[in-house]
Amino acid sequence: MPSLRPLWNLAFRPFFLLAGAAASILILLWLAVWTGTIPAPRYFATPVLWHAHEMLFAFASLVVVGFLMTATQNWTGKRGVHGWRLQLLAAVWLLARIMPWYVTPPSYAYAAVDLAFLVLAVSFLTPYLLQSSQRRNVGLLAVLAVLALANALVHVEAAGLAPGMAARGQALAMGMIAVVITVIGGRIIPLFTRNAEKTANVRSWAPLDKVAIALTLAYALSDMLIPGRPFFGLIALLAAAAHAVRWYLWDPWATRHQPILWIMLSGYFWLIIGLLLRGFGVWLPIPASLGIHAITVGAIGILIYGIMPRVSLGHTGRPIKPQRALVAGFVLINGAVIVRVAIAGLAAQHYADAVIVSGLLWALAFGIFCVLFVPILTAPRVDGRAG
Repeated sequence: MPSLRPLWNLAFRPFFLLAGAAASILILLWLAVWTGTIPAPRYFATPVLWHAHEMLFAFASLVVVGFLMTATQNWTGKRGVHGWRLQLLAAVWLLARIMPWYVTPPSYAYAAVDLAFLVLAVSFLTPYLLQSSQRRNVGLLAVLAVLALANALVHVEAAGLAPGMAARGQALAMGMIAVVITVIGGRIIPLFTRNAEKTANVRSWAPLDKVAIALTLAYALSDMLIPGRPFFGLIALLAAAAHAVRWYLWDPWATRHQPILWIMLSGYFWLIIGLLLRGFGVWLPIPASLGIHAITVGAIGILIYGIMPRVSLGHTGRPIKPQRALVAGFVLINGAVIVRVAIAGLAAQHYADAVIVSGLLWALAFGIFCVLFVPILTAPRVDGRAG
């Protein structure tokens, strides 16, 4: 039996593997709960709260932490978080996935375990990102801290201390992950496109980048505090406009022959669509769930699906060329968001079918990722280097 020691060499290995498995399993469990096949977890007041919590704080946050812990090694030149720290984080994360099925609120034990993942992640990343050379990245540490606060709001409501806090916490979490997309996507998408597609006319404008980040942060805060108000709608539309200009300047059409590039640009496009739907939904009869799923399934899910293979291939010394099966996954996950947003929104009579089909497409896409990348993420680098 091959050794699993390489799995703990760098954070992307265990966390991307767990995230891929969780993306499939959690959605299949959600479909089973949503259709009444199995009972919902006992801790959360409604099944929807559990579903949103797991996709934001279990799936997406795990990838954000894995990416940042891997990136800090490049940013600082110091070996990234590894070994027992990763094992502790993985154990805490796994326990937090199991506990809500067996405990009822208030459960301070489950709350402590669930909150511990992000708190520990912040503590492990602090020595890297508080260095004087990391002023550009220290804000990402604050984003993780806010994610932990957002998760705490969910548990505050579960404990009966403040009704209505769970929805606010989840809105804040979704918005803060959108901020991460804005910051990191604004760095890597134009960079990767320039490097891989010499014909692309990629342009970046620093003032626009700052405006996009500020507006996305304002969107996150207003969605938590005043969702559905005219000011929230205006901020969402302004943020969509800033992101649309950014996306256009990155010359997305030039990437059409390179799946490893267009998958990320398609994810960023769904962020624009989601913000437009949320913004216009203040004045038009557009269900909030359509914009929310355009951002979560579309922007967050697709960008994660694009970034995890690229990081996994690059940091294991392999050529960054997606296998045909992975390209099929790129198509499937885009299909999942089209079905969930477009079909569910335009054909209400097929809403239930759209939810099920979208979930199955999503689960299949991440299942493909797991099958392809389990042997890669558990094996040493092919070039013999550490990592």
